Amino acid sequence: MTNKRMNRKNNSKQTFIRSAGAGFFIAFIGTLFSAPMKGSSLRHKVANRISLFINYPTKMVAAYRGRKEKFRELGHVKYEKLQSKMNDIKDEAHSSAEQKHKRPD
Repeated sequence: MTNKRMNRKNNSKQTFIRSAGAGFFIAFIGTLFSAPMKGSSLRHKVANRISLFINYPTKMVAAYRGRKEKFRELGHVKYEKLQSKMNDIKDEAHSSAEQKHKRPD
C-alpha cells in the first residue's frame, strides 16, 4: 500500500511539472505571436534578455571577487595602521621605561 501511494505521489508530481512546463511554453509562444512589435526586434530583445540571464552569474562572481579584493586591501591598510600605532605605543613605553631606569632616585 505504501508503494502505491508513493507511486501516485511521484506520478502526480511528474504530471504537475509536465503541465507547468507545457503551460509556460504555450504562454511563451502565445506572447511571441501576439506581441505588438516586429518579430525580428522581439527576437533580439528576447535574445538580449536570455544572454543577460545567462551571463548574470558570471558578472556576479566577478563583482563578488572585486568587492572581496577591495575589502581585503582595505583591511590590510587598516591592519598596517593599527600595527604602526601599536609599535609607536611600544616604543614610547620602552623609552619611558629606559628613562625611569636611568634616573637616579
